[in-house]
Amino acid sequence: MIKEDYIHIFPPNAVFSVGQSCTDPYTIDLNDQSLDPDHWEWTFSDGDTVNGPSPAPHTFDSTGEYTVGLTVLDTVSGCRKEETKTFTITDPKASFTADTTIGCAPLSVSFIDSSQDADGYQWITDSNSFNGANPSFTYQEPGIYDVQLIITDQNGCKDTMMRNNYITVNGPAPGFSATPTDGCAPMTVQFNDS
Repeated sequence: MIKEDYIHIFPPNAVFSVGQSCTDPYTIDLNDQSLDPDHWEWTFSDGDTVNGPSPAPHTFDSTGEYTVGLTVLDTVSGCRKEETKTFTITDPKASFTADTTIGCAPLSVSFIDSSQDADGYQWITDSNSFNGANPSFTYQEPGIYDVQLIITDQNGCKDTMMRNNYITVNGPAPGFSATPTDGCAPMTVQFNDS
């Protein structure tokens, strides 16, 4: 025996997403995606509560792990659903040093990360880009080099540290001039080392 349309499950369901801003103050946006409620109550682990489907962005005083709960109600059916999400607010700060900052070419340098809340790393120096928390790089030519570190945290927020003129690579830099540089054959040219 089949009874069609015999069992009915009433809405609502509680669904939402959390988006974090990447600047202080630490603000989150809440996007309600629930099905057919007519009453919403949001609760925050810092003690605040808000009603309504689209609450204003919520601000937390500091970084850390927080929870947001959403309770939705269909007042016609009397059905109620709850959803809770835990998320972490981070504040990435890029920082690094090098095991050496001056030497002769070729100069191998190990970079030491001391960043806060970093999950991804991009280093830029001498027109090269590479990844990893504590990479090494060899400078082949004499010169003075900038080093830049861009970090990304678990929420996609970024921070950058630039150290200008940070690495000095010493060594002879060949150079010369010639006089004259054009003329008729036979031609005598004087070369001068610089």
